Amino acid sequence: MSGEPVPEEEAYRERCFESFCDFIKERRPPLDFFSFHGYINPDLVAPHTDYHRRMLRKAGYGNVEIHLNEWLCGDRSGYFWRRASLSSVIAAFIAACQHAKNLKIANIYDAKCALSAYAPLFDPILKKPGKAFYALKYFNALYRLGKAVKCEVDGGQGADGLWCVAAKAAKSPSAAAFIVNDSPAPCRIDADFGGRRPVSCRIVDATRTDAGIDFTDTLPPHSFMLAEFN
Repeated sequence: MSGEPVPEEEAYRERCFESFCDFIKERRPPLDFFSFHGYINPDLVAPHTDYHRRMLRKAGYGNVEIHLNEWLCGDRSGYFWRRASLSSVIAAFIAACQHAKNLKIANIYDAKCALSAYAPLFDPILKKPGKAFYALKYFNALYRLGKAVKCEVDGGQGADGLWCVAAKAAKSPSAAAFIVNDSPAPCRIDADFGGRRPVSCRIVDATRTDAGIDFTDTLPPHSFMLAEFN
């Protein structure tokens, strides 16, 4: 599924999936998971996975895991791995996946270092990580903590391009928040961290890549930040 699908193409994909659901409902084959590809915008992750869940439930497979086993987004023309606009939309997509309650696994396509429109994480000329690489690195800091923390954005996740996910450790006060501004305008953050202040912050934006900073209440355009707490 694409970010801005041609109506006929989208209708064709839906007919294929619905025919698949009719087939499994009639034949009752074993099904461990259902996977799909999504070259879509971050705000479409949850609607797409919710649609697949509804259809699978109607077919009698409501507990099957849903995997987005190939995804990518953003403008991938030119030296896109150096662009903040590409890295921020990838960061937003990661956050959107975390908030999509019906999604079990998501796999970016892909992580090779190559001159390819499907290789957003590394600079193939300089042979080093590109800006988008740090979106995965920052999310990994949350993943390693182990326990997701409820995180809300006024107007809902993705409102005005703002996304946030957070996590904490089970047996220590360590915690972290991953905050994304995927808009072309600065975004003011009035954050409530339960009275705690970050002890470490790192940011990626148009002029900085994984730079250490003091916590800021305004995220620059097309940027994302990792805030860590002890």
